[in-house]
Amino acid sequence: MSRLYLSYSFKLLEPAIIGHGSQLGNVLETLSFAPGTTMRGLIADLYLRKSPAYGAKGSYTSEFRRIFLSDATLYSPAYPLVDGLYRAFPMPLSVLGCKYYGENGHKARYRTMHGFRDHLYGDVPEECPHPGCHAPVEHKASFCYWAGPRFGFCSTDVEKRIRQHNRCAEEEEEKRLFSFESLAEKQCFYGEIAFSDEDSRKTVCDLLESATAPAIGKAKRRGYGAIEFQSPAPSDTSLREDWRVPLEGVPPSVFSITLFSDALLVDRSLNSCSTLDEHQLAYWMGLSSPEGLTVHHGLTGSFKSFFRAEPVLGFNHQRRMPLAVESAVRRGSAFTVTYEGKDDLGEALRRLERDGLGLRRNEGFGMIVVNHLIHGAPPEANRP
Repeated sequence: MSRLYLSYSFKLLEPAIIGHGSQLGNVLETLSFAPGTTMRGLIADLYLRKSPAYGAKGSYTSEFRRIFLSDATLYSPAYPLVDGLYRAFPMPLSVLGCKYYGENGHKARYRTMHGFRDHLYGDVPEECPHPGCHAPVEHKASFCYWAGPRFGFCSTDVEKRIRQHNRCAEEEEEKRLFSFESLAEKQCFYGEIAFSDEDSRKTVCDLLESATAPAIGKAKRRGYGAIEFQSPAPSDTSLREDWRVPLEGVPPSVFSITLFSDALLVDRSLNSCSTLDEHQLAYWMGLSSPEGLTVHHGLTGSFKSFFRAEPVLGFNHQRRMPLAVESAVRRGSAFTVTYEGKDDLGEALRRLERDGLGLRRNEGFGMIVVNHLIHGAPPEANRP
């Protein structure tokens, strides 16, 4: 199934609270981005202001089901748009940098930093390789963006603030005071939506262009979450293609899979998995069997992977109940895969990148980038 894409960006007019169920003391934490579930819910709200969700027989209309309730339409997370120009993506877990000076940027204050490096295909150092610096290295848990050949890949993070509230209620004094962590206003974010047909793309494009008073996150009636959409842009290709090595040419014998978003992976018994294996990969690539595929999970040698599992929480506002806790393979996880067969995997990898892997893909889970540029060329180049 081919895909049509619609990219968009928006600016925070007010602080935004993108809650995910995590709390530190009396502080309700916020995510650093807007998940696909948040963007899907926002656009569904815009849709319901103009069109009904149910048909004459009480069932969902075919259009509503196609746009919001099936894998025919995929909503990506909305990640930071640095300076309104550079599209950021989750920092791969294979990227390590100096514990104290491991940053890089296109502004002058980063000139004295030691930077960071990707180690998916290289040896993992025990200390910072910068001359004279023997500090330990650590993963740079933030976002990354490409700032051009001069500056290369740069690190960034979002600005957050903590706002205190005093609940007026007959409760113990220590329970009255609580705080919200929020994304600061005036920051920009971007995302994209993948469609299976032109009519659905036009419908959503019209909704974004005519959106009035859209808002995301919690406490929207208390001065949080107001956003302003920029002009959406239809496209025939995904924004993620800007970050990958071209797949055309000789059949790849070594390639990498980097998670652009969290992935909900399960085995044949529908049990949650904390990593990607050959059977799952073969299934989502559309291969008849996993023969010849190997996902390397070690941390030494030329072929290795970096991955992490974390819980995914949610809340159903219609039922006013929390959703079941699920285990996800974290965004930024990077896997090295080798293939010993003779088949051309080009189309299978394009399908995998186009449709994603795992469960709840229409909510933004399971999006990937094949052969991400930040990793460099695989040990056996797959380009002519």
